[in-house]
Amino acid sequence: MSKQVYLVCEKSVSGDISRPQLAHVLQEHGIEHAILPVSQRCVINKPAISRELFERIAWLCFSTPDAVRLFFTSFSDFQTNSLKFAAQDLNTAAALWRQGLATDYIPVKPLGLQQNSIFAKQGELVAVVDGQEWVGLQSAINIVFTERIDLPFRIPEKTEAVFLLNTPREAEYLLRVAQNDGVFLCKNPATAEVCWQYGVKVVLPTDFTYEGMLTELREIIHC
Repeated sequence: MSKQVYLVCEKSVSGDISRPQLAHVLQEHGIEHAILPVSQRCVINKPAISRELFERIAWLCFSTPDAVRLFFTSFSDFQTNSLKFAAQDLNTAAALWRQGLATDYIPVKPLGLQQNSIFAKQGELVAVVDGQEWVGLQSAINIVFTERIDLPFRIPEKTEAVFLLNTPREAEYLLRVAQNDGVFLCKNPATAEVCWQYGVKVVLPTDFTYEGMLTELREIIHC
């Protein structure tokens, strides 16, 4: 039975995949793979926030590049000079950079604000843009532009599947539907933990980078 590598990802509001860098790494090393989007962000509304409330915010945290774009399109007249900025990952930090803004913080554990002591210790008002996963601070304000929807997908039964997973969210959306007899190569322990809860075969690299995933993937493919 041949092995089929699936790059699990999410689609942005515009339909772009969320893992272009990993897709490039795979292509660069000649590893055939299929893109498997399991969810997509869809715009649901423009949230309302008063200027008075906004002026009390100390930290503005962004979950995705879409969140950065939607926020600055909607609130371009708000002054952000005094704010500190957090980005959930490097792609989101790059989106802030394109707005001419430096990222002050990228959390080690992005899925829980309560795990990020930089916010709790300073006791300042935190606003999260499209950060439904960033939970745990009672004082946090969630500015919601989008919601996620499931995308339909199908894995052929006669395929020995290898799934490349970057985040717990991707793992959750995949495992709601996918059969559990494949190999689930996770980038980090948080993603692996979700997979273990489903009782699937997990491979976790010692180096939590794309290079670490590539090393493990080569062993899986050639074993």
